[in-house]
Amino acid sequence: MSGNRLLVVDDQPAFGEVAAAVGTKSGYDVKVTSDAQEFRQTLSDWRPTVILLDLQMPERDGIELLRDLAEVSSAAAILITSGADDSILNAAQRLGVAYGLTIAGALQKPVRAALLRNTLDRLKQA
Repeated sequence: MSGNRLLVVDDQPAFGEVAAAVGTKSGYDVKVTSDAQEFRQTLSDWRPTVILLDLQMPERDGIELLRDLAEVSSAAAILITSGADDSILNAAQRLGVAYGLTIAGALQKPVRAALLRNTLDRLKQA
């Protein structure tokens, strides 16, 4: 297992598959989940270095998951994704920073694979 671990948290299976493929090509070990309970378990057991976090989830939304990340003092770099407009993405980023999290940016869906790959490459640990 490499030191670069990407956790994709998204309720759209097609996006999860694409993000996983891009992450794998960028040299990450990748796990994908859409379940809040599995998210928390993976967070504690696997300790991802980068989290790709969708804001719009059915069970617990991304804002609630940001709170979960803050509660465990996650050191992961967090990339927020959403189909929502820029004002929502910006507000979520500010909230994550206020929680003391490392917010690496926000990507509006649909995310181009090349942009995701460039972003993940930038976040890789040496």
